[in-house]
Amino acid sequence: MTEYKFYKSRSKAFKLLFLSSLFVFAGIYLLNQPATSKFMTWLCILFFGMGIPLGLFQLLDRRPQIIINKLGIFDRTVHRDFINWEIVQDAYIVTIHRQRFICLVVDEQFEPSKARGELTQKMVNL
Repeated sequence: MTEYKFYKSRSKAFKLLFLSSLFVFAGIYLLNQPATSKFMTWLCILFFGMGIPLGLFQLLDRRPQIIINKLGIFDRTVHRDFINWEIVQDAYIVTIHRQRFICLVVDEQFEPSKARGELTQKMVNL
C-alpha cells in the first residue's frame, strides 16, 4: 500500500500572515491619529499581532498532519499513535462549510480520550 501524507496548507498560512499584518499596520497608523482610543488601538495591535507568529509557525512547520499507510492512520493533532486498520470499522467524508473531514467509526474498546485529562473526557461526553 502506498503511504499518503497530508500537510498544512501554505496558502492559509500566507493568508493569516497577510491579514494579521494588515490589521497590525492599520493599528499602527491609528496609533498616530489623535481622535482614536489608545487602549483599543493597542488591543488591536496585540490581538492581530499574535497571528503573525502563529502564521509563521503554520508556514514553517513541514511535519505531516495525517499519514495513511498499511499500518493505519496517524493524525498528529488528535492521537499520538497510529490507529490500526483492525480498529477502524468504517470511514466516510463529511463536508461542513466547504471543509472536508474524514470521519472514522472505531471499536467501542478503542477510546483515545481515556488516556487524556479530565477536561478532555468531559468535552468528549458533550
